[in-house]
Amino acid sequence: MNKRYFFHVVGDDHTREDKRGKVLSGVQAASLQATVTATELAKEPEYQGFMVYVVDEAGHQVVRRSVVTG
Repeated sequence: MNKRYFFHVVGDDHTREDKRGKVLSGVQAASLQATVTATELAKEPEYQGFMVYVVDEAGHQVVRRSVVTG
């Protein structure tokens, strides 16, 4: 069953809250999307040390990914 997941980016006293979210097939798909999001953010040095938090429709955190710039 598809659910809506929200991808919040948090770090350095800054939060970018995802208000729209994405409808995905489950936690595994949300985890993959979180990894993609963190990888994209890692291209920008200002996101070093930030986190991507994935929250489901019920408000439960289901995935967390670190943004690591290289």
